[in-house]
Amino acid sequence: MPLLPLLAAFVAGVIVAHYSPGYLIYGAALLAALCFCAWLGGWRKVAVAGLFAVIGGVAMMIATPGRPDFDREDAPGAYVGFVEEISDSPYNQRIVAKVDAGVCVFSVLVYYHDVLPVIREGDVIMFAGALRPVGEEAVVPDEFSMSGFAARRGVTAQCHVQPGGVEVTGHKASLPAFFAGMRRNLSDYIHCRSGLGSGAAGMLDAMLTGDASAFGRERRDVFADAGLAHVLALSGTHVAVIAFMVSMLFFPLRMAGHRRWEPVCIIAVLWGYVLLAGCIPSVVRAAIMVSVVGFGRAFRRGSNSLNNLCLAALLILLFDPMALFAPGFQLSFAAVAAILMFPFALFVKGNVAWPVRVAGNWLCVCVSAVVGTGALAAWYFHSLPLYFILANIPVGIVLPFFIGGGVLLLLLNLTPFSPGCLVDVVERVYEVMEWVAHRVAGLPGAAVGDVYFHWWLLLPYYGAVFAAWYGLRKKRPVFGLYALMLSVFAVFALRISQPGYPEAEAYAMRYRYATVVLLREGDKAMLLTDAPERFHDDMRERISRRLTDYMGRRGVGSLEVVNGVNDSQWWYADSGFWVIGNTFIALAGREPAESPPGGQHVDYALVTAGFNGDVENVWRRLHPDTVVLSPSLHPSRIEAYKARLLSHDIPFRVGLEGMLCPCDAIHDKCHDIGQAAMPD
Repeated sequence: MPLLPLLAAFVAGVIVAHYSPGYLIYGAALLAALCFCAWLGGWRKVAVAGLFAVIGGVAMMIATPGRPDFDREDAPGAYVGFVEEISDSPYNQRIVAKVDAGVCVFSVLVYYHDVLPVIREGDVIMFAGALRPVGEEAVVPDEFSMSGFAARRGVTAQCHVQPGGVEVTGHKASLPAFFAGMRRNLSDYIHCRSGLGSGAAGMLDAMLTGDASAFGRERRDVFADAGLAHVLALSGTHVAVIAFMVSMLFFPLRMAGHRRWEPVCIIAVLWGYVLLAGCIPSVVRAAIMVSVVGFGRAFRRGSNSLNNLCLAALLILLFDPMALFAPGFQLSFAAVAAILMFPFALFVKGNVAWPVRVAGNWLCVCVSAVVGTGALAAWYFHSLPLYFILANIPVGIVLPFFIGGGVLLLLLNLTPFSPGCLVDVVERVYEVMEWVAHRVAGLPGAAVGDVYFHWWLLLPYYGAVFAAWYGLRKKRPVFGLYALMLSVFAVFALRISQPGYPEAEAYAMRYRYATVVLLREGDKAMLLTDAPERFHDDMRERISRRLTDYMGRRGVGSLEVVNGVNDSQWWYADSGFWVIGNTFIALAGREPAESPPGGQHVDYALVTAGFNGDVENVWRRLHPDTVVLSPSLHPSRIEAYKARLLSHDIPFRVGLEGMLCPCDAIHDKCHDIGQAAMPD
């Protein structure tokens, strides 16, 4: 029985269970009963497909993580967790830890705002902080959120921990932690012992371990604009090169007559690499397909490529249903499916020179992969490279030599032989790829950026792809017409479905070190803050990354940081007051809080860094609705001010966040108040 219908049923069960978990048990029981009736009625294929839908729903239910209790607002607690994943930065450590709270077991995303102690996978840590839902820090529309990352890893809570709030209490051995340590050691070995430059070492590190952080953001952007981002992500191409090298290693087994042992040994080594790479879906998919073909060769049985692909997807989703929602999983399977679908009609055949045939067939593979992933990649990453063919053909030819040479170089470094010549060869190959990437990315219009559209527009696109494939397969031109009609509809819908945005917007953002207000007027945006000027560059860089989609959708090119006088039709700001629409904010910092001009009502009294007075006097002088303690204050001062405000029953909050005024409340009154606040 073909596996494609069974995969479709399994995926449907996973999706229903993910979006309707409350009805899962009753739905699964009802569907199981219907499957039994269908089996008795002779509809065996329908019954089997329904059973796979039930299995998909149950797998999703089992994989659904536990959730802690968030009922108590910002209630701090002490927790003990097992570190499953760690990511370092110059500012903090981002930790995924599994916590057993007795009532439930859940995973928490811990932001530890210090670089010491050094934490590694497998450590048992004790940390103190308040558990909050993941993604609540995203206040601005289209702001980056960790919700997707957390959902795919089964993380249901996050916790910010101050320096000194994490203690390593032990280490627990586990297979994932062991291979994570091996990846880290291999990465260090590549950068410190291979003899390669930073660019070549970073690229080899990305291709062998999946960690592209050392390759640098600027280099990654250049490769993405050239249509070569997939080169830096572990995929079937990398697995194929490694499989070829391993097959050369075990070729003597075939020569000795042990034909069955050769594929078995190759498969064993490949699965070791899968574990080393962290079981990335694209690598697992390639390893499963190679395993099916290898065992078929060993036992003289054939296999179907599409069935192999479906089997790989079923096995991955059975053990990790949340992988279905990961971009890497979707792009990997879409690319391979398109490669299996189209090249049969596009491959160069006949009596032509082999270099032409090889180049033409590689071109067909590249085009097929882009057709399968282009729209999906544009939806996820909001960019579409136009000259991908110019970059992929030369890079695809030299890529196996880079990976193979890099692996051989690492092995030679373990022997007494000097790999000096090989280092030069690998460096030259890398320079060729980098040169191609820079030349293609530098062409006019190399990539279309800020591509945003609704997810449902993927349906007519892939409908057009399927119609084109079916027409080629069955030699029925009418399906080419259907594909053209669906493509025209998709383009037309794309143009008319673009959302409109208000002329001006104002949002107080969640930022741990200062009060930050995002102000946008048309295609210009700025950050109004109480942070000192020396922190502005770092703030701009961090917040620009968080607001990439917000700025791209609204055509904003860059952010300006201001904390001085700024006057607009929509807002007014100086060292004493921020007036944003109908929201009046009085600042109390190094300078004492001033009385509002014209007896204006104060919505918020913002106590900022440098304030040394009595916080109660700010309340008595300004009579605000709420006293806001800025994150720019030292944590000890915040706690002291909170205690005093509580003792006097004064309404307060820590940090200002959310929309400051609705769009229809921003009007010329702001300008009038600003004029009144300005000195004569």
